[in-house]
Order: sequence, then C-alpha cells, then structure tokens
Amino acid sequence: MPVAVIPLAEDETERSFLRLRDTIGLRDFVFCLDEDSRLSWPERYGHVVRCRGFGLGKALEEGFRYAFRELGAEWAVKTDNHVEFLRPAREMLRPEWGRYVILPGHYTPEGVLTYGLYVDWLTWDWRWSYQPWRLLPCCTDPVYAIHRRLAELLWSRQPYCFMVPYWGKEALDLTLTLARLGHPVYAVDSVRVVHHYKKSWPKTRVARRCLEPWCCLLYTSPSPRDLSTSRMPSSA
Repeated sequence: MPVAVIPLAEDETERSFLRLRDTIGLRDFVFCLDEDSRLSWPERYGHVVRCRGFGLGKALEEGFRYAFRELGAEWAVKTDNHVEFLRPAREMLRPEWGRYVILPGHYTPEGVLTYGLYVDWLTWDWRWSYQPWRLLPCCTDPVYAIHRRLAELLWSRQPYCFMVPYWGKEALDLTLTLARLGHPVYAVDSVRVVHHYKKSWPKTRVARRCLEPWCCLLYTSPSPRDLSTSRMPSSA
C-alpha cells in the first residue's frame, strides 16, 4: 500500500490538495503539521500527525514513521501540497525500483523542466543537473518516493531518516546516506509533476521563472502534457 506524505505550511489550501488528490492516484494521505498549526481541513481527508516543535524535517520524520510503522505502507511518496501529477504516482513505484529513492520529472506550469542541486553519484561534486541515466542524490525536490525497506535501513543505523535538527536541507541526510549505502536517487521522467505557484508567493519570484530556491531552469520544453516518451532506461 503506498501512502502520500504531505508536509503543510499554514498557507496551504484545501483547493490545492483537491487538485493533488485528483491526480496523484493514491487513496491514503498523511498530513504533517507543526505542533502549533491551526489547519483543520486535512482532518477530512486523511491522517494528521503533528511534530514536536517546528520545521519540515521534523514534520516529515513523523509523517514517514506514521506511514511505515502505523499504517504499514510499502511506499511513501513525499509530495508538496501544491503539486499536480500528470501521471499517477503508482507508475514510479515498481518493485524493481525499491532499492532507489525515486524522483519524478518536475515541471513549471509553463512546461519548463526544472531540477535541483545534486551531488554526482560517481564524483560527489556538486552540480545542477537533470540526467535520468545517472544515479544522483537530491536535497529538497518537492516530490520523491522511498520504499519501506530503505527507511528501516536508515532507522537501523541512525535516529532519523531526515536531518531533523537542521533547517533547509531536510532530505540531504536521507538521500546522501542512502547513496553511500548503495541506494541512490533514480530520476524517472516517465512520471511528471507540475509544481504550481502558491498565491502567497511574491510576484517577483514567479516572474523570475525560477519559482523556488531548489530549482534551476534548464531548458524550455513543450507542455509536459504533450510529452509522452519516457527517458527511463529499460532496466534499473
């Protein structure tokens, strides 16, 4: 059973979630809130967990623990609330990919492919890159999925999956540690997501077309809805 794990800030809206729910293709949702969050709408749609304290890393840690250990999920799909899936999330949850952190293709609403800052799997050099035939650790991408066995592997070696004592690079410890253990990130562009603008974002950020600090603009492509050819190698 796959579960969507959704961290929520105070400006996340029910309307955005309904778009996500209608496109992600999953039925079970775990909402991760700070301890003082006043959001009430998530209770109508799934499980709500509150972290002790504040911060994305703490919220995700509680959400992943609940998904895997309380609900018995096989996969956890971490996703931002303001995301639209162009293909169902289940298409990237194949059994043979369970040894990787699975990363879908991320696009802007204008159809621009964006990706974040990575550490190269072979050289460990930092680079801006989208190369789906390589295995790259990621840091703060809005959507990724991991199998339960990888979370349990991390918990057997360290207290957390996520770098909960720190702010800003919450997934860095998860992805780099898994990569060093032989379970790096696999980019799967056959599943594509659109990261929509939140109404609370400053207009100057939207106008820059970079949209969020995690991403860079690589090239202008057709609308992702017009793209159907997968770049995934035939075998992982």
